Amino acid sequence: MGELLGLTWADVDLDEGVVRVRRQIDREGNRVEPKTPQAKRAIVLMPALSRLLREHRIASPYSAPGDFVFASQIGEAMEHRNVAQRGLDRAVRLAELDDPGKPKLRFHDLRDGFASALIAQGADVVFLSRQLGHASPQITLGTYAHLYAEAAHATRQQRLLNVAFGEALEARPTENGGVRHRALG
Repeated sequence: MGELLGLTWADVDLDEGVVRVRRQIDREGNRVEPKTPQAKRAIVLMPALSRLLREHRIASPYSAPGDFVFASQIGEAMEHRNVAQRGLDRAVRLAELDDPGKPKLRFHDLRDGFASALIAQGADVVFLSRQLGHASPQITLGTYAHLYAEAAHATRQQRLLNVAFGEALEARPTENGGVRHRALG
């Protein structure tokens, strides 16, 4: 969250579709350097998010390069607690994701969701490590190895099933112009 709150418009390149993490807001509200050199990075934006950020900038009274992307009503960096309680918690309630029988959604879960989506799409560990700002790909693997294993296992099983049974599902023409699948006789 600190990286998000520390973004200024100078860090956001909507035309290139990247956000450059250069500073963050600590728990005391100070704009500080990220924890590691690798935490300074460029994060890719999907086009839909670029459009939303462009609309947000146009609507914001704080849209100069040095202004915070997510500014308070007086143009300062937002506070961590306010974002969690008034932002995320409210969004969770409105989306009806606040099931009492399930764990509470934390802000950091959004980061894990981003990582999971990239893994599911086949992102390699080096790219993911850079997107997350990890000091090394080993840290990324240590955290997300189970997701990589699941993704690789699913892909391998799909391939094997296709080799073993894919031909049985191929269609072949019938005498009366219809289609019959081998598995169905």
